Amino acid sequence: MSLAVKEERYIPATRVYQHTRSSVVNAPSELPQIGTRTEKQPKKNKKLKLRLSTATAAKLIGVSLAVFAAAVAIVVIAGYSRVDQQHAKINEIKKLMAASESRIAELEVELECAVCVESAIETAKEAGMIYPSASQIRYIE
Repeated sequence: MSLAVKEERYIPATRVYQHTRSSVVNAPSELPQIGTRTEKQPKKNKKLKLRLSTATAAKLIGVSLAVFAAAVAIVVIAGYSRVDQQHAKINEIKKLMAASESRIAELEVELECAVCVESAIETAKEAGMIYPSASQIRYIE
């Protein structure tokens, strides 16, 4: 049995040479196999590649999509908040404009009521103002 094991382990380099029982018996106890290393050489430091299973990758994609959706939602809500604040300011300014317009209308009414021809003539006479005479009036063409 040990001979058969040795025959399976040793693979000839060419097909010209065929093993016989005598050559296998006389062969060294440890023959190197073709295509294999006889000594373990230290491996070079290679960059480790991160490999994820499909379940882990799916979870990672799901979490990243959830975080992205939350970020988009926060940005949209913040935008609507700013728009709402601007609308509130616009409404306050409109209220102030309406109040100012009503005050202007009140003052115009007071002005129209305050100025009448008789009161203007009396005020002018009290101030010493008189109508000009005909010789004082000049017409410009």
